[in-house]
Amino acid sequence: MKEPEEIRKGVRRQFITMMAVCSAGTLVLCLCASYVMLRYVQPGSPDEVLRANRRVILLLYLIVFACVAVSFLGAYLYVMRSYTQAHAKLLEEEKQRRQLEVIKQRFFIAISHELKTPLSIIRGYAEGLKDHIVDDEAGRQEYAEIILDEATHMSRIVNMLKSIGEVESGAISISTEKTELMALIQNFLKSADILTKQKSAVVEFKEGAPCYVYADPFYTVEVLRNYYNNALQHVDERREIRICVEKNHTPGKVRVSVYNTGERIPDEALPQIWNMLYTTHEVRSHSNGGNGVGLAIVRAIQKNMNEAYGVYNETDGVTFYFELSSAEDDI
Repeated sequence: MKEPEEIRKGVRRQFITMMAVCSAGTLVLCLCASYVMLRYVQPGSPDEVLRANRRVILLLYLIVFACVAVSFLGAYLYVMRSYTQAHAKLLEEEKQRRQLEVIKQRFFIAISHELKTPLSIIRGYAEGLKDHIVDDEAGRQEYAEIILDEATHMSRIVNMLKSIGEVESGAISISTEKTELMALIQNFLKSADILTKQKSAVVEFKEGAPCYVYADPFYTVEVLRNYYNNALQHVDERREIRICVEKNHTPGKVRVSVYNTGERIPDEALPQIWNMLYTTHEVRSHSNGGNGVGLAIVRAIQKNMNEAYGVYNETDGVTFYFELSSAEDDI
């Protein structure tokens, strides 16, 4: 990006060049006028020449003066136009530089936010092992498995953040398989139990009959995780979170919805919250407002699988949902 001093030097060079051209043009015009006067004026004494050719001389000098004035005015306008364009370009480059700084800052905040949840779970269960919260071998084994699962999940989050653009564009194809959705949700809630207790949230999830869908287990849990973290982050003092599974809400589809009591999202902001790096504290004025990376991941996953997703306001809260293709007919 050019510095202001470089722009000023460039304008000065242009101005000097234009003045030199105008001066050369003026000299040529004067020589031409002198030639015309010497060639066409009538001979005689100076007074007689002046009286006889007064109009011709006046016209010639008016033409020279007009050409000089137009040349200098044109040079001035050209230089000012160049300076204005250079200054506008400088301002635009400075604006882009600041925007890139903001995006870079938000991206690092986004990465730390996405890794915060699995790190908190790992720390919680590691402290549980250290403090001997569970005494039996089966309990310790369960804690160790959760820690290992979250570490693996954290690694995959890092890879997903690097390749989110490829996921959204379809360069990475998500393969689906027949998956039992109820067990998937139950296992996720079990692993997130520490976070739920930290928020003192009351989670309602009715464990019904097995529900089979076509899904990628990891990516489906990732969508659910982002919705659930969002609910924990924005739940109000009532601390109510509700997870529902609805069959055939859309024909041939199974809808999973995550509801939390709390502040509604402004209607004009609803389409924006799925954008990468869109900060949710711009939408909901919570002191612990998160960022839009999690929801951007949801959008990328659902679009890749060609499945629906969305959000809508309730009377006293917000509901996020996603859909999966039902596999009930294949049982």
